Amino acid sequence: EIVLNQIGIKTKSTIDSLTIFGNPNIQLNKTLKISPQEDHRVAMAFFCLGQLLNGKVEINNFQTVNTSFSKFLTTMKKIGFIGLGNMGGPMACNLLKAQHEVAVYDIVPSLLESISEQGGIACKSAAEVLYGADLVISMLPASQHVESLYLGDEGIMPLIDTSSVIIDCSTISPASSKKVSAAAQARGIAVLDTPVSGGVVGAIAGSLTFIVGGTEADLEKVRPILEIMGNNIFHAGAAGAGQVAKICNNMLLSVLMTGTAEALQLGVNNGLDAKVLSEIMRKSSGGNWALEVYNPYPGVMDNVPAGND
Repeated sequence: EIVLNQIGIKTKSTIDSLTIFGNPNIQLNKTLKISPQEDHRVAMAFFCLGQLLNGKVEINNFQTVNTSFSKFLTTMKKIGFIGLGNMGGPMACNLLKAQHEVAVYDIVPSLLESISEQGGIACKSAAEVLYGADLVISMLPASQHVESLYLGDEGIMPLIDTSSVIIDCSTISPASSKKVSAAAQARGIAVLDTPVSGGVVGAIAGSLTFIVGGTEADLEKVRPILEIMGNNIFHAGAAGAGQVAKICNNMLLSVLMTGTAEALQLGVNNGLDAKVLSEIMRKSSGGNWALEVYNPYPGVMDNVPAGND
């Protein structure tokens, strides 16, 4: 009953009776009222109660919950997530919102605490997140961090279950991605390099673009998970291809950002308003992604780095 109350069951439909078997001294005959939209949460509650009592749950006159329960058990994943910074933190939160079990680790205690408060399972080490994980996701700053995590003296590669899939979302060198991939494949572990585009705003909104290197078969295994965190998923090719495509994209973006910043400064130096000029160029032949969603001139656009104090 405590578990059911904690998940916030709402009123709309009725379960006539709920009986917990496994302990002859415990029987719940209280009528429970729930909203059909929350079947997956009810299924979780039933699952928890059954586990606590080492028994099973019998639900009378509510077939929908039985169906939801089966669907819940087959779709829920346990995910190990390493790296909870500006990008990784929001990505992990979106997985939690989708009702997945997410074990998290970061070397910064405050980041770990923040995700834990939102339902993540805080771990004391990167190795600890691997326990029972179907997927291992990493989002780290640079090549050396990724190589150290997986291949270092205390690297986790030897500890990862061979049934797991590694998804490295870091933007790193193709050579590093290939080294990690080779080590994983030597143990029979599926691995994808999946650098992202879309920035912090996209990570928060769950609208990232994933640029994937690895096999198509492995990508399809994890596509539903990636779709929780992003809107666009592209298979670039074999291991390391995701990183090559990301480098190409970043090269072009740097040209656009530099040109946009220079053009705006030129206009301001000659008496134009940066907001007005941005809109003119956005609707003209100079229109580009930077003008649309990531304007580099201070004060023109909110929720972008140039808009920070």
